[in-house]
Amino acid sequence: MWGDPSKIAQVPGEKAGYLSGQKVNGMTTEIYFFDYESIFEKTLIAGRWFGKEDEAVIEKGLARKLGLKVGDTIKVQLLGEEREYRVVGISDMYFYDFKAVFLPKINAVPDRVAFLNAENPEELKEEYGLGLKVHTIDDSRRQTENNLMLFKAAVYGVIGIIFLISLFALIYLEIEGNEKVYATLKAVGIPNSHIWREFLKKVMPSLVISSLLALPISLKLGEHIGNLVLPVELGMGDLVKVVPLLLVLYFLYGVFIVLLTERALNRLDVVKALRS
Repeated sequence: MWGDPSKIAQVPGEKAGYLSGQKVNGMTTEIYFFDYESIFEKTLIAGRWFGKEDEAVIEKGLARKLGLKVGDTIKVQLLGEEREYRVVGISDMYFYDFKAVFLPKINAVPDRVAFLNAENPEELKEEYGLGLKVHTIDDSRRQTENNLMLFKAAVYGVIGIIFLISLFALIYLEIEGNEKVYATLKAVGIPNSHIWREFLKKVMPSLVISSLLALPISLKLGEHIGNLVLPVELGMGDLVKVVPLLLVLYFLYGVFIVLLTERALNRLDVVKALRS
């Protein structure tokens, strides 16, 4: 729950200070100010919770973005003053796309956030929703998953566009490079069906091999691009999801290449091609 400190004080649960728009090693992020004992210690995936005023816990997205690990020092631009903190823990909480910082409480920042561990979160949203901004951990998780889904859709879309462009280029180069061969075959009466069957047998293996080699590179590139926005991990699970799509694409490609080759052969000027 976010809101006015006076209203947050009336809410049960763990309280925390909150500042947005602060900089950590030059990167703008959110900062939460917790007690030395906090329920969020359970979200740690490395290190420990802070126990001193110059220690900090960071989320995994920020750690990945800035190349930080437990034991490193960060410079925090806090209320116009630069302070140094030692990173003692890394969390996988869902704040700010995993890029927030957790610091020990300071008097200059009042409690503006409250966290409740409740069995009926939706009812509490209705109870406190009028005076405070309220959402649940599930809301944050869904938002993160939606962001990740949109990102993956964009990556797959780019891969698909590149795939289609490469197909057009491959077909064009193949037909242009073998125009005289096709013209000769047509001149001696070989039917188009035989030509495109041979063409398909020649092109498909190279297409399958090249696409399978390109997939791991595409996933790695997609993961790198995704980390500019939020922590993304693309692995074998995503690769397995893409393979069935590739099988469909191969089938569609086969149909497409037959139709396109047929059209090219029908428009082929045999005499002109043989003279060139």
